[in-house]
Amino acid sequence: MNFGLYLFFAGAFWTAQAHAGCPQGQEAFTSCQIEGRNTEVFVCFDDQVATYSYGPIGGAPDLFLSEPVVRVDFEPWSGSGVSIFESVTFYNGDYAYNVGGGFDRPFSEEDMEHEPRRFGWVEVTESGEHAASLECIPETVSYGFGGGIYDIKVATGLTWDPYSFTWVSDSIQPTPRRSCRDPLRRRHRALPACE
Repeated sequence: MNFGLYLFFAGAFWTAQAHAGCPQGQEAFTSCQIEGRNTEVFVCFDDQVATYSYGPIGGAPDLFLSEPVVRVDFEPWSGSGVSIFESVTFYNGDYAYNVGGGFDRPFSEEDMEHEPRRFGWVEVTESGEHAASLECIPETVSYGFGGGIYDIKVATGLTWDPYSFTWVSDSIQPTPRRSCRDPLRRRHRALPACE
């Protein structure tokens, strides 16, 4: 078989596998099988909704959550470090499920000759307290960096604020105010125009 044709079929199979756990019409943000358990996690999305599913490998999910993409708690890659990774947190009552995926960036030609190290996780909290940490089996991690949830949030008028680690609306603009400590006011001994 022609090597290029083999790569085409292998890529098509891998893509189909990565999306097998997503609801119809959605694509995977990240997915993996959980180390030491016979379970898998999928975070999927379309232009409206992000979904979380966790359960037995190839079976019906034990837990399925969905959230509008505009409201989902998504933390994009910071733009620095030796790894590229992003995460999404879903909330269900007192529980929060933070799911992330990523890979190490290649920095040399030697690094580029090897498959990058992939990693993923599920962190569960109950009422803000740590409840469980699950690690992904590296060979099973599917994570597609770039675009996706980030682009959808930006298209809805949101901007990531890396200082507060939150998404803010583009429609919220700071209003310039005259400071009560304005040096001109002191020179003229005027009463403050602001409180």
